[in-house]
Amino acid sequence: MVGKQTQKAKILTMSDIVRSKTRFQICNLLIIYRELSIIDLSRRMGKSKSTIHEHVKKMQYSGFVKVSREEKSRSNIFKKYYSWIEKDPTEKKSEELDEESCRYSIDKFRSFSVLYQSILKNWVDYLTSLETKLDEGKVEEVISIFKNMFRGTEAKPFQSVAFYTSGNALKLYELLYEVYNKVPDEIKSQKEENPYFGGMTILPIKLILDSLYPIDKEEWKS
Repeated sequence: MVGKQTQKAKILTMSDIVRSKTRFQICNLLIIYRELSIIDLSRRMGKSKSTIHEHVKKMQYSGFVKVSREEKSRSNIFKKYYSWIEKDPTEKKSEELDEESCRYSIDKFRSFSVLYQSILKNWVDYLTSLETKLDEGKVEEVISIFKNMFRGTEAKPFQSVAFYTSGNALKLYELLYEVYNKVPDEIKSQKEENPYFGGMTILPIKLILDSLYPIDKEEWKS
C-alpha cells in the first residue's frame, strides 16, 4: 500500500520549490550548510520536525535532495543528514523551452536573487556592526575578527563588476563550469562550520535596459 502511494506522489519541479517558502528555505539552508539533519533544519527554521520531514521527503523523491550520510546517535537510532543536489532534474534544454519553462525560469532566477539580496543585506548589517564597534573603541576586537575572517589563507574578499557580450558571457560560463567540474567531490561536499558565500550573476544588461527604458532609435542618434 505504501509503495502504491509513493508511485502516485507528485514529482516536484524547481518552480514548486521556489514558490513554497518552506521548501525554498530548506533549499537555501542545504546550499549554505551543505548538509543538515531534520532537527537542524527544524531549529533553524522554527518549524516542527514533522513539517520539515514531509517537505524533505517530497524533495528527495523528486531528485532535489539526497541523504549524504547517517550518524549513530544513541542505541541503534541513526540520524540522517541531507544535502542539496546541484543538478536541477526538471531543467529543460534551451531548444525545449515553452511558456511554462520560461515562467519556471523567472521564478527560479527571482527566488535566488532574493536569496542573494538577503545574504548581502546580512553582510552589510555585519559590516555596520563592526563599524559600530570601532566607534565604541573596540579596535582590537575588530582587528581580531578581520584576522580570523580568512584565517589560514591569504584570501581576500573579491569584488568584480563587469559587462559582457553574449559570446563572452557564454565563454565565461563554460570556463566556470570547467573549473567547477575539476573540483574533487570530497571538497565540493566538505562540511564547513562557517561557510563563505560567493556569487556571480551574468545579466543581459542591454536587453534589460531596452525593455525598461525603450528609446526611439532615431531620437537616440540625434
